[in-house]
Amino acid sequence: MFKRLIALLVIAVGFLGSAHAQTNLSCGIQNNFSGTFTGVAGDYTVNVSPGQNGTLRAAPCDPAVNSYDWSPGNFQTQSISVTAPTSGAITYTLTPCQSSTQKCGPQVRITLQVAVVPPPDCTLTASPNPATSGQTVTFTATCNANAKPAVSINYFDLSGVTRTSSGLTFTDVAPAVAATSQRTVDYHANAADGTAGPLHSLVVTINPAPVTTVLPPTGCRLTANPNPVTQGLTSLLTAACTGGDPVASYTFTDASNAIIQNTSANTVVVRPPLLGPNNYLVRASNAGGSSTASVQVVVVPPPPSGCTLTAAPSALTLGSASTLTAQCTGGGAPSTYRFTAPDGSLIIDQPGNTLTVTPSAVGTQTYGVTISNAGGNTTANASITVTAASCTITPSAPNPIQRGASVTLTAACNNNPVSYSWTTAGVAVSGGNGPSITVAPTTTTTYTVIANNGS
Repeated sequence: MFKRLIALLVIAVGFLGSAHAQTNLSCGIQNNFSGTFTGVAGDYTVNVSPGQNGTLRAAPCDPAVNSYDWSPGNFQTQSISVTAPTSGAITYTLTPCQSSTQKCGPQVRITLQVAVVPPPDCTLTASPNPATSGQTVTFTATCNANAKPAVSINYFDLSGVTRTSSGLTFTDVAPAVAATSQRTVDYHANAADGTAGPLHSLVVTINPAPVTTVLPPTGCRLTANPNPVTQGLTSLLTAACTGGDPVASYTFTDASNAIIQNTSANTVVVRPPLLGPNNYLVRASNAGGSSTASVQVVVVPPPPSGCTLTAAPSALTLGSASTLTAQCTGGGAPSTYRFTAPDGSLIIDQPGNTLTVTPSAVGTQTYGVTISNAGGNTTANASITVTAASCTITPSAPNPIQRGASVTLTAACNNNPVSYSWTTAGVAVSGGNGPSITVAPTTTTTYTVIANNGS
């Protein structure tokens, strides 16, 4: 740039060189400032920006010139670096001289004139214009490029409140009006240094919002999840409406009509306090009206836990009885006991926790119980070892015996008998109702005993 500007200035000061062609010790002044160049030979002006840096050079000069005196600054070099002022002007004077003769030629002056930048000046537009009440209006400032740059806008908004924007684009909301009206927005631009621009006005037309009919909510339902809910736990209530205009608020109440929540949210978490049914209601509302819905949340106890089933006795002979007893150590109180046989078939469903059973087969017989309440159920099993009933008969004397000799026969049975029945050849033996009998057979005779344990 310096070379290009010098070339231009050489042309500009060429007249100066020509005018003093016959005058010894004459000089011109060249510069590399980017501003416009005006004036006459020997006294000219350059328009510069505030604080702009540049170079002044004594040229072209008479060949005899070899000394240079610049002021202000008392510089003695052919070229000097200078800085334009922030405002106003400064004039530099060059006196060209010949050191050997101490003679000097005519002085040459150059003035650095700081251009005056006008304050920021912007034109504001609004979109949309006209606007409807409640509509967002966007304001955009278009500013003069030759003025100071604008950084913000001071303005009266559509409601008449003084505001300052954070940029050159900002928004406002058209206020409610009963009839079409015009709002005047007075404004001016601000520069970063605080300079304020000229005051302008913008007229924005505002139309009233169209009147609409709001339909009340319809088809409203209230659901609970989970339902039933275990005692002490929570359930989520959800309200939903299938008709009407959008719901503005949902008011949830409990059975005592106490408000649980009144917001725009359609869900609420509740912890029902009572075992059994707990009633809840929601009122869905908007500007057009309201609709209600209800739900009954059933609270159930926790299911029985820690349950066992025991058999007493757990080992017996076929035909004997055992008592099954169910017990639970945790959870809610049981309401029913469902006893099942070893083959899985139902024996009985009862509120009591005990049951007497008589196994019908030998081996390990496993009985089950399902213990339930409104909150759920749990199961337990018990096994009974069943053996076949048997008896042995022991004579008091070695067998065989002498014809007509007395012998005592004693029965030992494993089924805890309570009565005995002795027979021979299908005929009851007299006095044969105890564990032992005494007989005196005259022929070989077979005796049979039946031991009954009363089951």
